[in-house]
Amino acid sequence: MTRIRPMTESDGEQVATILADCYRLMAANEGLSDEQLHCLLTERCTAGVVREAWLKQWDCHVAESATGVAGALAIADNEIGELFVLPSHRRKGVGAALYQCNGGS
Repeated sequence: MTRIRPMTESDGEQVATILADCYRLMAANEGLSDEQLHCLLTERCTAGVVREAWLKQWDCHVAESATGVAGALAIADNEIGELFVLPSHRRKGVGAALYQCNGGS
């Protein structure tokens, strides 16, 4: 079962791990170079970036599973800015649950 709750600063590390896993998968699927992937990981996938860029700019929520944070959503003005789900938790309703916490708009 997935529980949706507001993201806190203490979620930064887990959310950064989710971002990194998703970017690695994207890089493999889209043929990004190692250098391009390294840039994405350094610029977007750190706990500091999550705390500074996400929490200060957006209304953020996380999806918690029995094993920890499985997904994250960042919204502003009812528009989704970021939505990431751990590859191992995809197709299990995590993204839909996060989307619904935004009212489905």
